Amino acid sequence: MQTPSNETTPAESTAYQPSPRPGLTLTALLVVIIVVLVGLLAQSGQDEVRALLGRSDSPESNDAHKSKNASRVSLDDDGETIVTLPKDAQIASGIETSEIKAITQASGQAVFATVTNLHSLFELRARYQASLADIRAARAALHRSSAELQRLRTLHADDRNVSRSAVEQMAALQAADAAKLAQLQNSASASLEATRQAWGLQLAALLLEADKSPGLMRLSQREEIVLQVGFGKSFTGGTAPAELLVSAADGAKSQTATLIGGAIQTDPLLGNATYFYKTAMGDLRVGARLRVSVPGVVNGTLVPFDAVVWHGGKAWAYVIEGEDKRGTKFERRLVSTRDEIELGWINSKNFKDGERVVTSGAQLLLSEELRKSTVDDD
Repeated sequence: MQTPSNETTPAESTAYQPSPRPGLTLTALLVVIIVVLVGLLAQSGQDEVRALLGRSDSPESNDAHKSKNASRVSLDDDGETIVTLPKDAQIASGIETSEIKAITQASGQAVFATVTNLHSLFELRARYQASLADIRAARAALHRSSAELQRLRTLHADDRNVSRSAVEQMAALQAADAAKLAQLQNSASASLEATRQAWGLQLAALLLEADKSPGLMRLSQREEIVLQVGFGKSFTGGTAPAELLVSAADGAKSQTATLIGGAIQTDPLLGNATYFYKTAMGDLRVGARLRVSVPGVVNGTLVPFDAVVWHGGKAWAYVIEGEDKRGTKFERRLVSTRDEIELGWINSKNFKDGERVVTSGAQLLLSEELRKSTVDDD
């Protein structure tokens, strides 16, 4: 009986080889497809971004784009920047203009003020008045001692009716009275000068007024108060005006403040040029900070609020400077925001009656102008 052999024929070996798994082949194919799709989407997205930006990454395309933007921005003969846009670009950008007009308006240029506390001034006045009373008493004492010294000298000269020592004692008393009077006078003069240095000549004059003087009575009884008004660098009125308008807190009619004189000491919150004004107390309280206005009129052109764009911390507006074959030329001009009224700002320069100012789309013109600067920097 033959023993079964363990060897296998080639046919048998092939029949028992394990075949590849269909699931793995399909997975690998899907991975390849996904990678290809991701690459196509990425390339398509870059193309869309380039299309939206209106440029490509090629140097030739960038140079053409820069040249196109730069051609819209130029300098005129005065060195002012001009942005030129064709009509179709203006319509697409929604740029609109309106004519500006000359205007004359009551000026309400604002300055700042503080209601001054006069307590220390009235204390100085009380001490000064007391010094004056002491001076009067010392002057009377000196008058008496001088008269007595003269009488004793006469008696001593007339047959020695009084002793020499009595004359000498009275002379010493008279000299003491004279020294006391001089000391009191010097003290009063120093007090008056210190008040002038602290409050100015006009308010220091209150120290000299009689107790029942009308001006002093109105201040002491708080019928009137004193405002310290500061005129900063933005004030263009020159010297301090004789009158200011103080607006009532409740919206009632404004009251007038009248100039007293210049202040010696400045207030850093108000400005370097400070002056004292007096006005009716009303609802005002000591220490209150308020805005007062300078009466007058201002002439200029009205630049509307919607024409202004802000750049570099300043207000600007674009004005039509002219036309050429390339389109409309727009010039950016500085806007003064000092004189503000309900509809805009009154400007006495940079703008003329009848000019057309951009009231819609000014920000797009500014962006076009700034893009030119970016192109030059590149």
